[in-house]
Amino acid sequence: MPGPSIPFIPSVSPNNRATLYELRESERLPAMTDTLRATLPCPKLAEADPADVLDPAEVFETVHVLVEYPQMARHDILTVHWRGANPLGCTCSELTITNVVEGHPLRLAVGAEFVMPNMGQQVLVRYTLWRAATQAIECSSTLSLLVRELIA
Repeated sequence: MPGPSIPFIPSVSPNNRATLYELRESERLPAMTDTLRATLPCPKLAEADPADVLDPAEVFETVHVLVEYPQMARHDILTVHWRGANPLGCTCSELTITNVVEGHPLRLAVGAEFVMPNMGQQVLVRYTLWRAATQAIECSSTLSLLVRELIA
């Protein structure tokens, strides 16, 4: 998909002298972009009450993202995305579906170190599922979670 481009010439200043270096371009990679449509149910947070509000006083070491979608098959890969406004409060965790968890709701832990930087802000929680059989990616709808301020 062609798009706008700009020339890029890096400038490096060794020993306080501006020097221009030659830039060579590699072959361009065409990429297709599209919107992922939510085809999977929204995740839930076990410690949230109501379902879209988390009180940080209830967070000890971890919070638990609940994925209640039993149609996952062995070798599928589930990735939980925890996205806060603060980069220190963002993480992803991945789980390969095995015989043991196939067909069961899942409970994945997110450490408190990713919750606390988001106090007073929204966190977007979703999961993606890579289907081993079709090599397609499916996406859940997003849980918009408010992490309250800690009240002393």
